[in-house]
Amino acid sequence: MADDLGIHTRQRVVTQLLTAEGSSPLEIHTRLRSVYCEDAIDVSSVTRWVLFLRAVRRAEVTSPAATDQPRWRHGDERQG
Repeated sequence: MADDLGIHTRQRVVTQLLTAEGSSPLEIHTRLRSVYCEDAIDVSSVTRWVLFLRAVRRAEVTSPAATDQPRWRHGDERQG
């Protein structure tokens, strides 16, 4: 399955995981560089993604509507 994902998609997934674990953008970029070398995304892109992911997480935590909404699972068919 990982082979089906593009290199940028894989790096976004890693960024999402490390952000959830509390890593800083610089730490994430350093780790991406150690694996992807010259193909690693630049630190400004990592920073943008981290800021976006943190904002989404804050919105999920602070939004009362977020707890009222059913969560979609893989394979569920969307209604409406």
